[in-house]
Amino acid sequence: MIDDKVISELIITNFFRGLTTEQINYVLTYMYKFEFRKGMVILREGEVGDSLYFVLKGIVGVYKRKKGMVRSGIATDDLGQKIGEVSRGETFGELAIFDNFTRSASCVAETDCTVFKLTRRNFDKLENENKEISYVLLKNILRIIGVRLRRTDEKLIELL
Repeated sequence: MIDDKVISELIITNFFRGLTTEQINYVLTYMYKFEFRKGMVILREGEVGDSLYFVLKGIVGVYKRKKGMVRSGIATDDLGQKIGEVSRGETFGELAIFDNFTRSASCVAETDCTVFKLTRRNFDKLENENKEISYVLLKNILRIIGVRLRRTDEKLIELL
């Protein structure tokens, strides 16, 4: 059980938007809590993923390698170029709970971080056991991905 102060902070995040305190506590029973020290790789581009992550504390750097530098299933120490950051209250790796594709970027703890991890398997269990909550989470994930897609479109247009 997470304390009420943390829940009051979670309730206003985009991922948990629209859920009650009780519903958030319920969702958290399906998630795993992890601590990462500064510099630790959380996930690697090119590896098959099955989980999304929610940042409770800290900053996560997002790194992307140029085309041709990534081979599926092979991890290297070269993380590529930093393309963004994910901070407290934000998520990363969302697509992995929907598909079996490889990670499109690497994520590294830029500071000491605390994250919640939701696996595809646990999301499927949540969906089977509580359609209402899983529907709200799906809508929220779609909103998050939509905002990122629009930002990417804007950056692409600036480069053309």
